[in-house]
Amino acid sequence: RDLHASVQVHGIQWNDLYQADTNVNAAPDSSQQILSIPDSLYTGKERIFFIDLTLTDAGGHVVSRNFYWVPYTLTSFDWGRTDYTHTPAERYADLTALAGLPKAQVLATADAAQTPQGRVIRVHLQNTSSALAFQISAAVRTQDGGLIAPVLWSDNWVELIPGESITLTARLPGNAPATPTVLVQGWNVAPVSLTPDAASPGS
Repeated sequence: RDLHASVQVHGIQWNDLYQADTNVNAAPDSSQQILSIPDSLYTGKERIFFIDLTLTDAGGHVVSRNFYWVPYTLTSFDWGRTDYTHTPAERYADLTALAGLPKAQVLATADAAQTPQGRVIRVHLQNTSSALAFQISAAVRTQDGGLIAPVLWSDNWVELIPGESITLTARLPGNAPATPTVLVQGWNVAPVSLTPDAASPGS
């Protein structure tokens, strides 16, 4: 299958550090190394790297996307002390740079609809800032703040690059209240509570 792979690496201020892309021919359920991030990135002042990997098909449709945050200082293991339960760490990964992540603004709206599979809530998110919106999560709650469960999400705990939009879909249990709320929050995003608008049936 003819695919196009791209890698983009950014710093804590969403500054461009590295990018590369290439065409690749890959069979289903296969793996191969096609791009390498240069070691020279680890000689600068950046202490955390955001790595965005995308795979698109011949029509330009995204077939796979993976987003990673990689610290300058990785975990090192004390292999000599490995036992039957675990290998202890000599030094843990240093993720303290995430405390300096700039604040991001996310525009959030929600609507509800009745589908053949049951009642769903769609949460629409758009990063309207120039900073990465990190670890955005959504939770369906009762009017007094109680968690509604089980809720099946299409996705959750997501990152939004500047300007990016996404819609998360939540399928509600049959005993969910008629007027739930949605709490949206993130690492560097102010929390917001939404009351879903009613959408047309089956939409």
